[in-house]
Amino acid sequence: AVTAYTDLLATGKSEYERGDGELNRRIRDAKPTDIAAIIYTSGTTGESKGAMLTHSNFVSNVDAMIARLPPEDLGEQAVTLVYLPLSHVYARTCDLYVGFSIQRSLALAESIDTLGLNLQEVRPHYMSGVPRVYEKLVSAARDRMDAGDRNGLRNVLGGRLRWCSGGGAALSPEIARFFFEAGVPLYQGYGLTETSPVISMSCDGHSKYGAAGTLIERVEVKIAPDGEILSRGPHIMKGYWNKPSATAEAIDSEGWFHTGDVGRMDDEGFLFITDRKKDIFVSSYGKNIAPQLIEGLLGFDSYIEHACIYGDGKKYLTALVVPAKPQLLAWATTNGLPERSAEELVKLPAVHALYAERIANALAGLAPFEQIKGFVLLAEPFCAAEGTMTSTAKLRRKQIIDLHRDALEALYSK
Repeated sequence: AVTAYTDLLATGKSEYERGDGELNRRIRDAKPTDIAAIIYTSGTTGESKGAMLTHSNFVSNVDAMIARLPPEDLGEQAVTLVYLPLSHVYARTCDLYVGFSIQRSLALAESIDTLGLNLQEVRPHYMSGVPRVYEKLVSAARDRMDAGDRNGLRNVLGGRLRWCSGGGAALSPEIARFFFEAGVPLYQGYGLTETSPVISMSCDGHSKYGAAGTLIERVEVKIAPDGEILSRGPHIMKGYWNKPSATAEAIDSEGWFHTGDVGRMDDEGFLFITDRKKDIFVSSYGKNIAPQLIEGLLGFDSYIEHACIYGDGKKYLTALVVPAKPQLLAWATTNGLPERSAEELVKLPAVHALYAERIANALAGLAPFEQIKGFVLLAEPFCAAEGTMTSTAKLRRKQIIDLHRDALEALYSK
């Protein structure tokens, strides 16, 4: 049986107004410190853990975000397109709970793979998302612009999008700039499952390229001597479900939650995220390497679907690179290689030369020790099904490298 949401609300309202029954008992007995949800972390660098988030955690986050919204975004029947899983905290808080609080309609995308089609069907006013998806939308917009569509990005997004928010990983300044220049501001925020999730956010008049915004109300942040971001406030989880040792390791005796991310704050209060602390590695020459920065620049290239950097303890960097199939196949047709599969094309010297040039151009602004000296082209993208990517499009770096370690190590024997 299917129940319309409006009917569900009417039933709940009727029971609530009677003043008795199970709904009223639960409302009466609920306390702000009670656990509202146990949401598991993505587990990109280790075991996934259940963060115990309370009612007050969520309420503090929702209230702080709404306080940042301009008046025209409140109390209207606008549409938010949701493609991130509601089992994760980002969409749960920023789309579902905020949407309910300000009466936005939520349209659920069929999947991340159908997002382009769903954008055209729903024509949303708002959308939250992760950097990799925004990179792909920019690539699609560029194709339309090359074909003569001056409003390529706006049309790719359905034509009504007022602004969108980004989180889940560091957003390339180039991607943000592309959105802003197209008249669709892309506001980056920062947070984790354990912080309900928002620690900082950008908004109209308070944004800066490369920054994850400024701290939301009642949230504290300090930078540890090793660069790790620590946060304290009403947004911090109660702890990890059935993991007291992990909880004690994450939240110190003064209530500071250790995020595992490295970053800095500027004089204006903007927070900048460098990388995951566990992801940063050191070359054999003693240079600190932040792989997400390099991967973000590579992902901005429309010919690159995914990139994963390798080189811990090595004398130079290498990478696994997944070509964007539509662009690669179109290039092949133009260059006299029609009817070749991606599996065949990635083995060709001409394709390797193409990607060597594009990689060099993408990283031209970086230091010599951040350049890619060798790479392996993979025909198939990373995905959640094979355990190389999370459901929110973040790379599982260890799993990826373990799968392709022999090919990567071979790049150092040439």
